[in-house]
Amino acid sequence: MIDNNLIKDDLYMAVNGEWLKKAKIPDDKNATGSFYDLADNIEKILMKDFSNMLKDIDSISNPQLLEFLKYYRLALNFDKRNKLGWQPAKKYLQKILNLNNIKDWEKVLKDFNLSGFSSPFPLSVEADMKNTKKYALYAYAPQLIVPDKTYYEDNNPQTPQLLEIYSKMVEKLFDLAGFSEEFATENIKNALTFDKSLAEFQKNSTERADYVKSYNVYSLEDFKKFSTSIDLKKYIKDLVNVLPQKVIVTEPNYYKHLEQIINATTFDNFKGWLLVKSLIIFASLLDDESRVTSGIYSRSLSG
Repeated sequence: MIDNNLIKDDLYMAVNGEWLKKAKIPDDKNATGSFYDLADNIEKILMKDFSNMLKDIDSISNPQLLEFLKYYRLALNFDKRNKLGWQPAKKYLQKILNLNNIKDWEKVLKDFNLSGFSSPFPLSVEADMKNTKKYALYAYAPQLIVPDKTYYEDNNPQTPQLLEIYSKMVEKLFDLAGFSEEFATENIKNALTFDKSLAEFQKNSTERADYVKSYNVYSLEDFKKFSTSIDLKKYIKDLVNVLPQKVIVTEPNYYKHLEQIINATTFDNFKGWLLVKSLIIFASLLDDESRVTSGIYSRSLSG
């Protein structure tokens, strides 16, 4: 309801004042509003629809929908998830633990990428920004642990607190996964060291807002030269099964320092980073305690 008496003095409060008096942010959310209500209502509708489908799953003829419902049923079975704990994830974590050097990692790059493991050079096939009728291969910079590279700059008062929350969360996940405190401490230290090395050459959030400057075309041969430790050309061929003529690099300065970032010397730090990142990803799919624990840091960022 619009307060006509306020229109001339404060249009915002005239339109939203009554709503602001009554609106309440739910305890499990960091914001509220019509779009949040819409999302919640859609979620309830979908859950109801899926529940009805599960009751008559044998009647589902669409193979993709059928596979989804099987997966959805598994996800809903928290009794089994809580019973299994970290058992389903250990074979994937073991793949990381088996890596002894950068060449071992290079051999499994394709498998790791397709399995959703984090990478210091994320690649993605997307519509070409300048010709959306065609697809192109994009090369991005990886997401940092902290919200922005500026958090790693000297004297940022928020960084120690955020990294402490992150470290304690990961320590708990290592414990739940059955690893020793000493092992956890070493890998968290390595992960944070590697993450800070990534930030040095990345754009900050303000620079990334200049979207036009994210379109930087490199020939495949020039892109390959960004690393001597990893055969990027072979990796691309293995991954997408073709050799594209060009690669669109969103952050050229980062890729110009890629060899400095990931090489035989930095591998141990990278391995810790990969293990920590994977631990958090897997935890969200496991038992309830691990799932809740894995969200501690993200919840602290969102308030």
